[in-house]
Amino acid sequence: MTNRTVMLTLDGTKFAATAIDETRYLATSLGARVVLLEVLRQHTGPSPFSIEGARQADRRDAQSHLRRAKQRLNLACVREVKALKVTDRSPGEAIQRSARDFDCDFVVTATHGRSGVSRMLRGSVAEHVARRYDGGSVVLVPQAPSTHP
Repeated sequence: MTNRTVMLTLDGTKFAATAIDETRYLATSLGARVVLLEVLRQHTGPSPFSIEGARQADRRDAQSHLRRAKQRLNLACVREVKALKVTDRSPGEAIQRSARDFDCDFVVTATHGRSGVSRMLRGSVAEHVARRYDGGSVVLVPQAPSTHP
């Protein structure tokens, strides 16, 4: 039996958190281990003190997101869960590199559903990974609120 690996990317948003259940289903179906990844933002600014404070806050938040996701996955009897943070690259590059390093069969990302100017300016990490990662990619799109009563 081959060892399967699924990577779940987190960013602290509710969109990313919704991907935990989908990842759990995929991992248990494949008998796969799960690698959790949160890419920390790269801060720039006028004061190194304010930048360091922001980095520390991001690290604490990431630890919290990773811990909660790991607990949810462990409760579901996912075979093995590893958590890591990456800080030295753009999110798309960091996800690709980490997925290759862990030999991931699938990378699960959630898109924020941006469009138009916002998407043009900020880009889409999920699209970057889906287009450039050699393995499988699962992109979850947020559902629009129902207009039905």
